[in-house]
Amino acid sequence: MNKLGWQVALAVLGVAMLMTACHVQKQRGYAKGYAAAQAKFEAMALSAENARVQAVRQTEQKTAASYAAKLQTIEQEKQDAQIAVHHLRDELSRVQRRVATTNQGASAANLPQAARASADAHAAQGWQLFGKCSERYAGLAEIADKQRDDLAAWQAYGAAVDEM
Repeated sequence: MNKLGWQVALAVLGVAMLMTACHVQKQRGYAKGYAAAQAKFEAMALSAENARVQAVRQTEQKTAASYAAKLQTIEQEKQDAQIAVHHLRDELSRVQRRVATTNQGASAANLPQAARASADAHAAQGWQLFGKCSERYAGLAEIADKQRDDLAAWQAYGAAVDEM
């Protein structure tokens, strides 16, 4: 029996070792598969993040280009407005020189002598008022142009931020 006990014990021990080896092999396979799956998912997440970052960069570049184009348009409009203001100022100066050199009494030539002095005074006051109004209007127009330019720049900035 002794010989038989050793054989049974040896058989049980062999089966136990075989089962342990299978279990260890299974654990190694699981760990290897887990590591491979983890690496695959990390690579997918990294790829997705890179694609998202690239899309954000493209959006930012497109927005920056759009904003720069809008600012260039605004700058061109500013220059056009400055040229127009310069021409209007020249025209205002020309009108004021003409008023200063024109004989104010010519408009009252058909009036009786007694009414001419009053008509000349009224005409002179009218031309002075016209000159003052023209100057004030030109000043207000310049302020309005500057405010329009500022507003256009802020609107372009807001539109660029809104596109992001």
